[in-house]
Amino acid sequence: MSRKDVQRYNDFLSLLLPGLGSRGSVTDKVARRYDYTAYMLSRTQQMFVYSGLPETIPARELELLLQVNGYAGIAEAAGKLYAFFGGLGGVPDEYYRPTEFIVNNPALNFNANLKIDDDCVIIRNDDMYAGLMPMYSKYAELLAENDITFRTASINGRLASVFSAGDSRTAEAAKKYLADIEDGKLGVIAESAFLDGVRVQPAGERVRGTIIDWIEYHQYLKASWFNDLGVEANYNMKREALNSNEVKLNVKALLPLAENMLNCRREGVEKVNVMFGTDISVDFASVWEDTQEELEKTNQTTDEQQDNTPEATDGSEGNENENSETN
Repeated sequence: MSRKDVQRYNDFLSLLLPGLGSRGSVTDKVARRYDYTAYMLSRTQQMFVYSGLPETIPARELELLLQVNGYAGIAEAAGKLYAFFGGLGGVPDEYYRPTEFIVNNPALNFNANLKIDDDCVIIRNDDMYAGLMPMYSKYAELLAENDITFRTASINGRLASVFSAGDSRTAEAAKKYLADIEDGKLGVIAESAFLDGVRVQPAGERVRGTIIDWIEYHQYLKASWFNDLGVEANYNMKREALNSNEVKLNVKALLPLAENMLNCRREGVEKVNVMFGTDISVDFASVWEDTQEELEKTNQTTDEQQDNTPEATDGSEGNENENSETN
């Protein structure tokens, strides 16, 4: 496998197997990124509904392969259909697309170089084989960073001042004082030398002024993540009411990626049906189905309004008649 395939495999395993993700504190960026990604994958597990899948291809495992890896290979092993993780290779075709799917599955003792569209079918998550992990990694990292900012701001909000020390002994005393504040304890100043050796600068107002910005930023990141996945999130940067045209435009902007994902799945399962004689179908589910229905209603209403709008006239004919009658 290439280095990119190995990275895809590691990402897939870390999210597929429970317990592999670390469970650290709020300041553990790796743990926070994993949690944000895992929770969003749990949501997008509800994105599509399948019918007719063989028992050997659970919908959850197929969707994890598609969303994390970017594609899945459907092939027969020991007389049954499976969705496999694997690498793409072989001699490229005329459009430089891969022609072989390389599988190595220890559980089934199945190792093969399968010819695409002859021995197996590749179902894509999207036209670019990207999967959802690049998007998830971006938003998860930004949200994890903002969580740490929240924590730091909330702790600093307990302090009315910032300390600067002139010597190491005073600095250590200041660190002990701040550590007690961070742990939620009442900070105790044990000696007057501490007060004599530090300079104090006000900080509380600055913290209280910026935390609102971080809250808005957090809401913006979450809303953008949901919007990219085709889910309408209630966040408005204008800080005012949206008119009906803006709402319609927002709805129309939600579905392009989701529709591309649906079309790729439909194309893939149709090939599977033809090659292996199955009867698999896939469609939107949950909130994505509601959004699609809302968009269809909006388009239908717009078309009806355009059909019922009378054609505009310049009134020149009516003016000529009035002039002739006047004369």
